[in-house]
Amino acid sequence: MTLCGVSKMNKLQVLPEEHVELKVLERTVKVGEPVIAPKHITENGEYSAKAEGVTGFDPVTVEVDMQPAVEAGYQKGYNDANEALDEEALLQEGLMQQISMALDGKTGTSGYDQGHEAGKQDEYDRFWDTYQQNGNRTNYNLAFGGAGWTDETFKPKYPIAPVGNAATENTFYASEITNIPDGLLGFSQVTYCYMTFRKSKLITSPPLDLSNCTQGTSWLFGQCANLKEIKTLKVSEEVTYDNLTYNCYALEKITFEGTIGKNISFQFNPLLTNESVQSIIDHLKDLTGATTQTLTFHATVGANLTDTQKAAISAKNWTLVY
Repeated sequence: MTLCGVSKMNKLQVLPEEHVELKVLERTVKVGEPVIAPKHITENGEYSAKAEGVTGFDPVTVEVDMQPAVEAGYQKGYNDANEALDEEALLQEGLMQQISMALDGKTGTSGYDQGHEAGKQDEYDRFWDTYQQNGNRTNYNLAFGGAGWTDETFKPKYPIAPVGNAATENTFYASEITNIPDGLLGFSQVTYCYMTFRKSKLITSPPLDLSNCTQGTSWLFGQCANLKEIKTLKVSEEVTYDNLTYNCYALEKITFEGTIGKNISFQFNPLLTNESVQSIIDHLKDLTGATTQTLTFHATVGANLTDTQKAAISAKNWTLVY
């Protein structure tokens, strides 16, 4: 890249279109006052103010080493990986380097930018490899609890696959996470889900396999005030429920897969759609000849049950309460 215009202090001073002052040291050319010239790159990658009619100065070719820019960008990216980037601050810090460093000739991305992205990726890998034990973590108690976990910070590198009893206790307790991608949570080896999402800002729950939660699903979604939808809950007849959707007053949709075989209550869910109610009824175990279990709905939902739905519940030997 050829730059033009040198002061008596042996410093090259160019003001490109962005009006950012650029100084290149240790280069001697014809003495004169600094020149303001429009930024122009010729086909061969050199800048020549003389070619644009500026007299009294010789073109100056500056050899640029990309490595310092890569290293500088890497360090910045590493430090900023888990923080929201201040684009204005980044521009101010990086623009001088980006202008003064040679472009890669392919995408126009500076070495600084390349290093910045590499630093971000390395910091992401380092954190999640440690936090998730390279994908081998099996206990996620309180792992993502608290207001510090948001949709922006919750970016796991590996699937979340807890194992055993109470391995998901308060996992997302009071977090600011609103949505969790489908397929990220694998609960098929969990035997007891306790307060997993309690008081979180969750709006939509991904599909969950609770078929082995035979020791309980107590308060699984308890006090999730913003929860509107629980996608497919896969259950088995031995799964037990205790305040599954306690105080989830905004809940509208829930879909079941498998068999509901134990007492279950939706008394705090007045907005359940008829489709959701039908899914619940369809997956009740037929307890004819066995001990009766109880199905509880909110009074508003109960009042909207059709005679056909009530008859179906009764035919399976369930006690209906609302």
